[in-house]
Amino acid sequence: GISAISASIEDIGVCDVLSDLDLRSKQQGSDENIKTEVKILPEGAHGPLIPFREIKAMSRGWNDSIMRELGWTRACVSDFFVGGSKVTPGFQTKDYKDFHRGLNLIVIHPKTLNVIVVARIDTCGDSQSRDILLRLLFKIPEGYYLAGAVRDEGSSRLRNEHFNAFQRFGLQAQHIGWRHSFAFIGKAGHRNTSDKGVEEVSETPELVTVKMMAVNEQAFDNLLNRDLRIVSMLHSSIKEAVVGRNGE
Repeated sequence: GISAISASIEDIGVCDVLSDLDLRSKQQGSDENIKTEVKILPEGAHGPLIPFREIKAMSRGWNDSIMRELGWTRACVSDFFVGGSKVTPGFQTKDYKDFHRGLNLIVIHPKTLNVIVVARIDTCGDSQSRDILLRLLFKIPEGYYLAGAVRDEGSSRLRNEHFNAFQRFGLQAQHIGWRHSFAFIGKAGHRNTSDKGVEEVSETPELVTVKMMAVNEQAFDNLLNRDLRIVSMLHSSIKEAVVGRNGE
């Protein structure tokens, strides 16, 4: 059955590929808001092969009216859900372990469909965010899913080279403005029309939400073949029962 099959890190070696990106939070200068961190979750590469799982990304930049009503923590949004469960990154920073200002990202393993990387990259105030983001985008292996969401402000350090790199995930956005909402989901190595990612930008900014059904084709085929075998067995049993009854 599907539950007896598990993916391992060795299948693609993603932890070797991304190991140099396992960056801890850093404070630069006097701006304590700068929190950039890329965290690898090796356990995400283990477990049963999942046939499909919904990925959802939500973003809201800076909206003055909502800010006055709700305050920063609730007004600025960068949330991810995988299979209906909210992703809680648990970063290393002592005082703040959640997704923060800038572009937040998660990477999904293509076999287990679990989260294998969480990242918060302060593309607003961190001078190193440009290089960190580029390295991450180019190191994600083909077939892995990437979801991203801006919280508060994430445009200041984004350049054409970043949007060009997003194209390998089937994304088409070429620009976002100051404190715009921006959410997206794509699959590494997919540029064809049929494999387009999903993305949404709001200039207001309003809360934007994008969804994608991640599919593990091998596990899906296993599930389909199993169900076909079950249907075939039921059909044979019913046929035998009918023939036996007619023969009475």
